Amino acid sequence: HTLDLKLWNQVRWCIQGSREDVRALMEAVEGGRGLRSLDLSFIRIQGLDEAEGEEYGGWDSATLQRLAQMVGSHPSLTQLRLGNCDFPAEGTLALLQALQAPACRLQSLSLRENRKAMSEEAGQALVDALQASSQLQVLELGPCSKRFSGSVVKRLIGALRTTRARMQALMVMGLIPRASRAQLLEAASSNPALSQMRLCM
Repeated sequence: HTLDLKLWNQVRWCIQGSREDVRALMEAVEGGRGLRSLDLSFIRIQGLDEAEGEEYGGWDSATLQRLAQMVGSHPSLTQLRLGNCDFPAEGTLALLQALQAPACRLQSLSLRENRKAMSEEAGQALVDALQASSQLQVLELGPCSKRFSGSVVKRLIGALRTTRARMQALMVMGLIPRASRAQLLEAASSNPALSQMRLCM
């Protein structure tokens, strides 16, 4: 498969495909130096082996790392949507770590409706990205089968209270324990950049 995205600024790909198809798309995206938006919501990756199919839904480690490397180094990509595509926690962790790369330009990341997209490590990486003054302004995540731990919530509250956090819209549906929501909303209200927060579906 050969794709030339040099003159494209937006790509939406929500079809079924093999891992080879996805890797070919990643290669084309890396060559599309003017690309600003990539939407892979609802993508279904075929050609699963039995061991990985149940856990990753088709996203193997090599593809996830390729995606994260692209996000961390692409000169113009500012929006990435990966909603409802069986995206795993390993991928969330890799993407959130990529946000801390000096060359990363991503401003909006949507991972909503992926039940297995959260882990303790991914939650900690989210706070790390905020504290590192990443470019990220909009994040959509949840609902997931795993909520933020008390440690992640405590660090998130601290990050939102700092002026370095550039987040304008934070949607973490179903990830914050009920007992911590009031404190998180109080922290959010003290951040002049944050204008939208959603904690429930």
